[in-house]
Amino acid sequence: MNIIILFESDKQDDGLYHLSDYRAEHIRSILKSQINDRLEIGILNGQQGTASVQSITENEIILSNIQLEEPLQNNLTIDIIVALPRPQTVKKVLFISAMMGVRNIFFIRSNRVEKSFFHSPLLEEKNYNRFLIDGLQQGKNTLLPVVSIHDKFKPFMQDSLRLFYEKRQEQPFCLLPDLDTEHTLAEVVNIGADEGVYRPLNANESVCNVPTNRHPERSRRVDLDVEPNNVIPVKTGIQKLNAQVLGAPLLGVGSHLLFAIGPEGGWVPYEIEMMTSLGFHKFKLGGWTLRVEHALTACLAQTELLM
Repeated sequence: MNIIILFESDKQDDGLYHLSDYRAEHIRSILKSQINDRLEIGILNGQQGTASVQSITENEIILSNIQLEEPLQNNLTIDIIVALPRPQTVKKVLFISAMMGVRNIFFIRSNRVEKSFFHSPLLEEKNYNRFLIDGLQQGKNTLLPVVSIHDKFKPFMQDSLRLFYEKRQEQPFCLLPDLDTEHTLAEVVNIGADEGVYRPLNANESVCNVPTNRHPERSRRVDLDVEPNNVIPVKTGIQKLNAQVLGAPLLGVGSHLLFAIGPEGGWVPYEIEMMTSLGFHKFKLGGWTLRVEHALTACLAQTELLM
């Protein structure tokens, strides 16, 4: 726990924050804080800052003298579609998503998702919020991801997703990890931004778009067939790009990505065909078959390299 998330309900009439749950136990037993120590805190969906420990008892800890900083700029918006996994994996997906700054999580049905997963008590907000909060406190974030559950694949893809983004006047760049393609994430983002070659054929009916908000210094397409002596000597997922890419991010402020993470058995061909027809662009995470939570982490980590 690298930051203590505070809720509006923690604030009492005296204007102080009273903690009596696992956060208080963490401050008492793990941080071993004393009176007047300052702690890093964050207001849920608000600013970060510090607070002083005013009182420590067996039953509660009181925080005072809250000093908040200017909110950090959100340079990148990431949403994820996840074929609903088993409950233990859902917990990991929630934690990772909050920790690494995902905005929206769409859990959906797919052909290889067990129907019983949709009856799990974990899918109730009161039960899954704890894992989101834990992720925020690990990653030092304050913005709680929004979770929604969708038990039909086709209506979600064709209607619900489009309406969701139309309402918000947003058009993300949609990405589909796939073992059968050779293009890396960096290549797909770079080519799409420069030439629009991945733009949906029927863009008016798709939620997806090319990443037009790329970094202003990226004024041309990078040659992907670089000479061997120019290849970055580390396996970062963008090893086919020459070294000058590292000095000019591919994604600029305001970029918006949507990843579709399939079940551990993979999307079936029908699902892949539908997503690509709606504008999802295939890219290769690597040569490995990954678990759901590992694929999610790899997507988010590779995206960070492009900023």
